[in-house]
Amino acid sequence: MPTSPSPTPRMTRPDEGIGVVYQGSRAGLAGQARGTFPGWGVRAVAVGDLDGDGYGDVVTSSADDAIDDAGGSISITRGSAGGLDGTPRFWTPASPGMPKISGAARSFGSFVAVGDVNGDGYADVAVGASEGIVQLGEGAVVVHN
Repeated sequence: MPTSPSPTPRMTRPDEGIGVVYQGSRAGLAGQARGTFPGWGVRAVAVGDLDGDGYGDVVTSSADDAIDDAGGSISITRGSAGGLDGTPRFWTPASPGMPKISGAARSFGSFVAVGDVNGDGYADVAVGASEGIVQLGEGAVVVHN
């Protein structure tokens, strides 16, 4: 698995809301999959196989105006054969290993997308920051692979 930035420790409070995944079938939705992901303040949700295990992982993003964490955040909840598995891991602009975004950190998490950007077989995460970048003044996209 590729090296990634270190997550920022954060606990999801019960009052922050949850997101769920509904399993699809030929006939339509077939019921809720096991597990949940953070749902309060979420701006965007994307699904992709980040760790190459064959199961979709859920990535959520929240910009700072929607959450208590200054600078916004993303979370990743791993997928498994039985549904979502484990505790979500959170990253913010201040997390170890994250690239520094001058002027845009306040809106980190404005959007999120998942796809294999570099062709290594693992889905990468693109995180939007809609405010300020030194040269353009219009925003930034950070790709984590």
